[in-house]
Amino acid sequence: AGGENSNNYKESYNLYGYSISIPSDDVKIYKLADQLSYFTHGIILKKYEEAGNLERLVKSFPSIITEGYTACADKLLAVITQATKQYDLTAKDILNVSNSSSAINSLKKYLESHYLELVEEKENAKMHREYRKDSRSRLVGGGLSLKGAAKGMAAAGVFNMLTGAAHSMYNAVDGAFTNDKIASQMHNVFLAGKENLLDIIKLDMTTIVLGVASRSLGLQVRDYSLTEENAKKAIAILDAVEAGRVPDGDIKEQVAKAIECNVCNTNSYIKAFEILGDDNKELAALAQKLSLQEVIDYITAREIEDKKQSFEQKFNQIDKTNRNEIIAYKKALVEAGLYSDDYELSKKLDDLIYNSQVVVIKSMVENYDPRQAEIDSKTIVAQGFNKEIIAEYYDWMLRNDYAEN
Repeated sequence: AGGENSNNYKESYNLYGYSISIPSDDVKIYKLADQLSYFTHGIILKKYEEAGNLERLVKSFPSIITEGYTACADKLLAVITQATKQYDLTAKDILNVSNSSSAINSLKKYLESHYLELVEEKENAKMHREYRKDSRSRLVGGGLSLKGAAKGMAAAGVFNMLTGAAHSMYNAVDGAFTNDKIASQMHNVFLAGKENLLDIIKLDMTTIVLGVASRSLGLQVRDYSLTEENAKKAIAILDAVEAGRVPDGDIKEQVAKAIECNVCNTNSYIKAFEILGDDNKELAALAQKLSLQEVIDYITAREIEDKKQSFEQKFNQIDKTNRNEIIAYKKALVEAGLYSDDYELSKKLDDLIYNSQVVVIKSMVENYDPRQAEIDSKTIVAQGFNKEIIAEYYDWMLRNDYAEN
């Protein structure tokens, strides 16, 4: 497919008993943007964490972002060159696609403003006001203007992320703070930026890919479904379902519609899973198709937790004195992929199995009558215990004064 006259055909997917349609170019655009996001995030996150605190982060942020976005541009350029044999596009052209609404610029301003607001509570406010004056230059600017959905999306998205999800962590600074409180507030701002970093980068990568998609890869920007209007529709539908305003018989259809409206939004998938689950694995399959790793990780983690809860309920019901029942339960735990050294239930099972072995052998020893035939290792092995267990129990006897017996 290529150019304005190409057919951005739609692919159909089953979800909760309904068929939803997604333009194929949307899938390609999102997959490329997602791959670039994780690549860029890995570079930037490492430097972000190395900064260690808000003050050092604010001062080094321009160079951190420049390094990450330059690497991203080089990677995207290699993809375009390989796919199209087009050699007239440069990494600078790609970076220029991030215009004045760049999400990462919004994050930069957000970190700076909160840092300066907190610093100005201290006596050296004048020095830091000078820093504010010197730090107003944009990181990425100018260049190709975008059609349709992406324009204005980035800045609004960052504002919602940081003032919505993280607002409770740091309200506006009013009155005097102790140094400890100021340090705590700075740490909260530092963490808020880090927690939202991947989503913010994704906004920019989507903008960048949309900007070069129709020009270089022949993908249609006009049909891209990640628009602000569709995003609002998806949120409104899911909010209505959660508020109980949607009749039970319509919930599956409306949740599927919300996913179709905003097919690349991870929060929509997570809400859908919380509302309806994913018994047929269709939600996970769609997330896999779109490379939505956050959704896949979330669903996997939730399924593991659900399995654990089920096994823990069954554990309370088994006969803890029945060795065969305990061993069968452990086998089921292993087959479910839940048995591990760091899982408390696994440790309890191992203790029960060992204790069940000890109980039988201990009974043999305590009831041993020297006047009767000697109990040898063959007798014990015949009871289903191996030599290692016998050796362990012999150590137990020594520790518990059974040596003479």
